Amino acid sequence: MGLLQVTHVCRQWRQIAIDNPFLWATLTDDLPDALYEAMLDRTGDVPLSVHQDVDTPKGRARTDKLVPGHLNHICDLRLHGSADALYNVTEKFSDPAPLLEVLDLNCTRAKSINSGGVLRSSSFSGEAARLKSVLLKFLPFPE
Repeated sequence: MGLLQVTHVCRQWRQIAIDNPFLWATLTDDLPDALYEAMLDRTGDVPLSVHQDVDTPKGRARTDKLVPGHLNHICDLRLHGSADALYNVTEKFSDPAPLLEVLDLNCTRAKSINSGGVLRSSSFSGEAARLKSVLLKFLPFPE
C-alpha cells in the first residue's frame, strides 16, 4: 500500500500519516508538483532525501527553492543533469549542510563547465561534517 493510499483508509490513519514528517521526507523528481510541495511542507525540519533531475524546468525550479531554503536539513542529495545545470545548482551551495551525508552529482550530458569544478572550498560554508560519500560522475574534481 502506498503512502497516499494510507491517507485514504480512514480519518485516524490520515491524521497519523500527515502528522509524521518522516513519512514525507523522500522527494523524487517523478512526484506531481502539488504532492511535492505538500510533502516538503509536511517534513518540517526532518532530514530530507532528494533525488532530482536538474535539466528540466520543473527540476531547476525545485532545486532553486530547495537548496537555499532546505540545505540545512538535507541528508541525501542526488542530482543528475547536464554539467552546466549541475554547476548552476552547486553555485548555490553556500549555506552549511550539517546533516548532509551523501552527495551524488551525476552528469548525464557533458557541456562546457567552469574549469574550477562543481564543488569549491566555499561549498556548504565549509560545514558538512557528516558528509561520508561524494560521487562526482563525469564531472571535474575541484582543484
